[in-house]
Amino acid sequence: MRTAPKSVTRGDRRGFSLIEVVVAIMVLAVGVLGLAATSTVVTRQIGGGAQQSTAANLAASRFEQLRGRPCGAAAGAGAAVVTNGISELWTVTAIKDGLVVRDSVWYDTSRGERGFVFETTLPC
Repeated sequence: MRTAPKSVTRGDRRGFSLIEVVVAIMVLAVGVLGLAATSTVVTRQIGGGAQQSTAANLAASRFEQLRGRPCGAAAGAGAAVVTNGISELWTVTAIKDGLVVRDSVWYDTSRGERGFVFETTLPC
């Protein structure tokens, strides 16, 4: 015995409706835009980290140079401009049993000038 073909009702259809596809594309687009914005920030942070590292290395180098001098010859102040756009200004102040060295290092960024102050005490 043969049965009549079953009629397909709206609830029996398989696949996605147009609205579901549009919603899925919008969710994907928001995710991709968020990822692109995050990658821009991360790239900027990595570049800034390289400049901060260079500034810290410059200050550490200055401290080592001053540490190698006799205490009487190290007192005073100085300034320098490094070739890659980093500027430096340092002061040496005599205290009891030592020197306080303050090194200000700054450089230009896309958002303006950025600077750091490093300070150490050198024993005499």
